[in-house]
Amino acid sequence: MKPSINEPSDEYELDAFQKGFVFWESPKAEYMPPIDEAGRREWLEGFCQAHADYPDGDDFEGGETAQEALDRMMEGHPALPTLKAMLE
Repeated sequence: MKPSINEPSDEYELDAFQKGFVFWESPKAEYMPPIDEAGRREWLEGFCQAHADYPDGDDFEGGETAQEALDRMMEGHPALPTLKAMLE
């Protein structure tokens, strides 16, 4: 049986979009955005898609924008300013 995107395994390599999507539910280091700009754009698309699909997440109250979610989940991360600029 092939692993699903929600249950990544060593056998399944996630692309940047998928990592951004999974980061919404599981904000772990292995799902952080890539270093290159194209990878960050793709990651951000996945993150925003997950935010749109599941705006309330599991651990906070609804009404949060994607930018507010980035601020909360990636506070202090060096990629945060670049990601926020991409949202504008």
